[in-house]
Amino acid sequence: MNIKELAVSVNKLKLEVEKEGLQREEIKLSDEYEAIDKKVADLREEQKKMLEGVPDSSQNLQDVSDSMFDLMTQTDTEKHGNIELKYKTKKEVNIDRAKGLMGDDLMAYVKVTQKELKSYADQFKEQNPDYAKDVMKCVEVVSKEAVSINIK
Repeated sequence: MNIKELAVSVNKLKLEVEKEGLQREEIKLSDEYEAIDKKVADLREEQKKMLEGVPDSSQNLQDVSDSMFDLMTQTDTEKHGNIELKYKTKKEVNIDRAKGLMGDDLMAYVKVTQKELKSYADQFKEQNPDYAKDVMKCVEVVSKEAVSINIK
């Protein structure tokens, strides 16, 4: 299709879309459509009335949870009963520790990432599980930030 034919198609479709839009507007202004719209509004109002008797304590729960989070973080309390802090942790590979453990094998991982180190450790999981665990100990938590609480 060349540009002229495509332009004709675009203009033709634009007119069709406008015509369809006008047809929709005409239908929406009809008595029948408005009657259905009123029935739907009445039904929604009935639904709303059905739910009015049920209290909503969600905001209260949020406020108390926020207070609990603040208190737990201030007092370094990680868990209290069924409530525990959820953390966002940042981990990095301790290169010195990995180098001490892996020696020259580390050179295969010039940029050592947690994923690459895990891949390396997985090679030894079956034959030497202790070594694989030691390799994964090279991944250390460098920061830990409480982000919310979890109520179980």
